[in-house]
Amino acid sequence: MKRLYMKRLVLFLAAASTVFSQTSASISLTSSSPSVRPGQQVTLTESFVDSSPTSSVAAIQWTLVLPAQLSSASLASTIGSAATSASKTLVCGVVICEISGLNVNLLANGTLATTALTVPTGTAAGVYPLSLAGIIGATALGYSANPTATSGTVNLTVLSRYDVNGDGVVNSTDVTTWITAVIVGASCTPLLDVNGDGVCNVLDLQSIVAASLGKIPL
Repeated sequence: MKRLYMKRLVLFLAAASTVFSQTSASISLTSSSPSVRPGQQVTLTESFVDSSPTSSVAAIQWTLVLPAQLSSASLASTIGSAATSASKTLVCGVVICEISGLNVNLLANGTLATTALTVPTGTAAGVYPLSLAGIIGATALGYSANPTATSGTVNLTVLSRYDVNGDGVVNSTDVTTWITAVIVGASCTPLLDVNGDGVCNVLDLQSIVAASLGKIPL
């Protein structure tokens, strides 16, 4: 009887160690570009990183934290290789995403998802921090994997909408670039329609001129 009790105790302690000691996993957040203009898109990558001993994460969820200035940004998430290789699916709400599946497969290191973020037209120039929060990891049996940590904050620089060539300054070069693209090249894209009225014309050009001369806010 005593031997049976000790055997059960060892099994219990092993299970408890598996359930309560996982603290080695994290999700890192990176960006495809450090800067972007209003109307442009940047790709965010959420990656799963686990060390030894592994944390035995079979399902996970997180929240993408956006500053108020980017709260209306368009978001489109795509499942990554680390999730597909474990036969998982990705479900996202507005900013909350979760990866799970009808199986007990564990997640391996790699990309959980990528999120295409389109900066709203009219967003003021500035540096905006993006981060992950609300990380919850689950083991194959539904226990907490001791909520995984986040790694890194992306500081996204939004350039002025008048910075047509995206070099970080608004000057005569942007005026020339706009003229070459619109007047000579007969092109009109959301990035060239700087006032956002749906057309590219002299109103946009004069706005860029005024911004380059410091007559209107960037």
